[in-house]
Formats: sequence, structure tokens, C-alpha cells
Amino acid sequence: MRSRVVFFLWLALSTLACGLSDSAPTPTHPLAGAVGDSTLAPVVTMTSAPVYTTATPPDTLTVEPELLCESSNKETPLARYEVEAQIDTETYQVKVAMRLTYHNRTGKSLSQIVLNIDTNRAPGVFLLDNLTAAAGAALAGYTLEDARLEINLVTPLRTGCAAAFDLSFSLQIPELTSARARYFSHTPRQLNLGYWLPEAAPYIEGVWRTPQAGSVGEYTYSELGDFQVRVKVRGDTSLILIAPGEVRQVGDGEWSILFRQGRSFTLSLSNKMSLLNARTKDGLLIDLYHFIGEGISTSAPKHALQVAVEAAELYTRLFGKLPYSRIVVVEADFFDGMEFSGIVYVGTGWFSGYQGRLTSWLTLITAHEVAHQWYYSLVTNDQGAYPYLDEAIAIYCELLYMETKTPVDVQWWWLFRVKQLQPKGYVDSAVYEYQAARPYINAVYLRGASMFQEIRDLIGDEAFFKWWQDYLKASQDRIATPADFWGALPPELYLKTSEIRLNYLRDYDPLRVEKP
Repeated sequence: MRSRVVFFLWLALSTLACGLSDSAPTPTHPLAGAVGDSTLAPVVTMTSAPVYTTATPPDTLTVEPELLCESSNKETPLARYEVEAQIDTETYQVKVAMRLTYHNRTGKSLSQIVLNIDTNRAPGVFLLDNLTAAAGAALAGYTLEDARLEINLVTPLRTGCAAAFDLSFSLQIPELTSARARYFSHTPRQLNLGYWLPEAAPYIEGVWRTPQAGSVGEYTYSELGDFQVRVKVRGDTSLILIAPGEVRQVGDGEWSILFRQGRSFTLSLSNKMSLLNARTKDGLLIDLYHFIGEGISTSAPKHALQVAVEAAELYTRLFGKLPYSRIVVVEADFFDGMEFSGIVYVGTGWFSGYQGRLTSWLTLITAHEVAHQWYYSLVTNDQGAYPYLDEAIAIYCELLYMETKTPVDVQWWWLFRVKQLQPKGYVDSAVYEYQAARPYINAVYLRGASMFQEIRDLIGDEAFFKWWQDYLKASQDRIATPADFWGALPPELYLKTSEIRLNYLRDYDPLRVEKP
């Protein structure tokens, strides 16, 4: 039975929403008025795992009052996360103090703000110690159930205004063998924190969206945000921190990271890894972290780095530049691969299985995961409901890489990756329709690649790539939908692809312009 936490408290506070008066106090740090606050007791969740009940107060962080109510400013991120995390590598526990500043750009006043907390889907992992309003709003109460934290406000937050909330919470990182999500786990040689922070939920068509968890594939989707993170490690200070953005080591076992325009913030810790790096022709830095040790060759990491660089150069030429100056590729101590903003994981099995040939899983998965920096990070979608909008594109990017690198291997790719598996199913299937990975991959990924090839053959390369470029440019500031994707095609080309869509899609007319 899912744990349910309900906490309602009416506060005798003057309303701070949409502007602070001269007499209103400016908060000093994310736990101001939280730990030890007599008005808000810590929330208690039912858990048997050992967790910390307090969080270490971070350095001073301020929310400028004059920024809390403003006209819509596209230069300001929808969400800003200021995080202080203390990671104990002996107990695998994390204490976190976080300030979320949320800018209301919904076009309407909001009486509630919702955060998605993926780590709270499993018992004994997440413990919310405290939650307070820091500025721009006054709390009426909050409810935490499963992955959804609903924060109710005394006075609605007007459109164009911002509010800041301070959270302190604890995490228990599971072993990989018992983890619900492989990217939030630890092994003897690597600790990974993926989707570990509470995130502002997407607000779409008047509804705060909390995705349903799926048995296969990915299901999370997030708005773009900026992350200012400070990490301190307790225990093994020989560990190195791996993260996207600008990373600075500021002490023994202590780092400061600034990462802008990310869907989420992900990090890894390890003392069993080494770094290789190179730059693309456009100056994008590719950092590749790989495992080291007796009997481990460097040929696979060097190959993966070369693929990552060449793939990034190709995708930049086809789709445009990323907003990042650096992306990170990590050899993961788990199976397969996984994409996050600014950082991707390629499973260690693909490295150990590399035998010096371009026609390898290491080549394909590396090219695939790098492609997600454009189609997932730069433009995102509801991954649970419409996974083909990023996964079918990413697998087709594998083919584009092979076309450019060694055209002679294109037929090998089609046979190895697609045809030998004789895939079936609708390309626009949801992850929730499947309990096993292979039928899901066959339908969404493999038949998706076939669909795109047929469309490309029909309309030609110039129109095909312009379609993907236009989709990316038009949809970067929102959670994209199938209508956004297909609507990026010129009307005459959309109609021209009717028969192909009918053969591959359950909803073959997302634009609702064709007669049944």
C-alpha cells in the first residue's frame, strides 16, 4: 500500500504573493523557518529504512523581492533549483536542502503548485522533513501521495509572478539489484542519482501533470529549469563527481555545479573511473568517463568518445546547436543506456563487448543516447504516452550516423537493428501497453525507424530534415505533442504522408484534418 502523507495547516500570515512589501522579510537560506520552525512540524512518512531527519543548512541563498512579480520574462527559467546535498557513501543516505523558485507563466492565477517526486514511488527511499514558503506566497498546506506533492497557497499566485519554496528531505539510495530505477542506485564502483530531486510538474491545459509510472521504457517529463547545486561527500573523499554543466571542486569531497536549461539534474560518484575528452568542430566539449582496472582496455572508451564527437557534430549540422558548452557520456554500471539533460549513460556491457568494429552495440547506443540531447532534452514530450517522439527519432539518428560514417554499413544496420526482429505494433504506442521491453522496442523504436525512412523516401531529404528542425525550434518552450510534431510538416506534405501514417500509427491523423 502506497504511503500517504496529508498535512494541512492554516497559517496566520499576511499574503506575500505577487510582490513583497517593504516590511516583508527576505529569506536567508532554503531552510529559513524550516528546521525548528514552531509553525510547521516535519512531515513523517511510513518507512523502515534509516534516514536522516534533518538537513544541513546551506550557504545563503536569496530570492530578490523585485523579481518575484514581473511581466513574463523568457530569460528567466520557469523553475530554478538551488540545492545543498550531503551524500554519505557509507550508509548511502543523502540529506538535501532545496529552494525551488517557480515562475507562473501559465496565463492564469494558481492556487496550487505541484511537484513531482519520482523517488517517492518506492517505500523507504524518500522522506520529506520539512516544507515552507520562502517568498512570494503563503502556505495553506500540502499533501504528498506517491510521486505527487501538492502545495496549496493561501492566496493564488498571479500570472507573471514567482514564489519560492524551501524543502528539506532525505534519500536512501538502494543497491542496483533492488532498485526500482537503475539510474537511482549504487554498486561497489558507482553511485548514480537520476531523477532524485523534486521537480515542478508540467502545467498543461489547466492540469498539473504527474506521469504514471511504467513497467518498461521511460515515463518522466519535465519543464526546463536552472540548477545551482552544491554537493558534499561524507565517507570516501577519493570519489570523483560526474555531472553536467559547470563543475568546480571547492574542497575535499565538495563540489559546486551550475547547470542551465536542463530537464533535470543528474550526477554520479565513482573512484573507479577515468576521463577522456575531446571537442567537436563547433567547440562542444565531450567528456567521457569510463571504468578502469586490471584487464580493462581503453579501446572501447576511445571508440565511444569518437562516436560521441562525430554524432554530436552530425546532429549539430542537421538540427542546430545545443544550449550547452559540454555534454557528458558515462559508462554506466547498469544495463543498456539512459538519457538525461547534459549527461547520458551507456551500459558497461556495451563497452566490455566491443571488439574493435564500428558495427557494434557500443557505436549504436552511444549515437542513440547523444541524439537525445536534441530530442528529449532540447525538445521533450510525454515519454510515457508518446515515447516515439524521442525514441523513434533517436534510433533513426543511429542510422543517420552510420550513413555518414560508413554508408556501406547501412544495410547491416537495417538487418541487425530492425529487419531480423520482424517488428510489429503501432509506433505511437504508450509504454503502459507493455510489460516486456522487446515488444515495446519493436513497435515504438524499430517500426518508428521504418516509418521515418518511408516518409524520408517520399518527401526527400531536404523536406524531411527541415520538418525535424522546425519541430525542434517550435516546441522547445513546451511539452511537445504528436500534433506539434506532425504540425511541423507543411500541410501538403502532411496530407502526402497519409497512407504511411495509416500503416504505422493508431492515431494516424493527429491534426484532425483528414476525413475518416
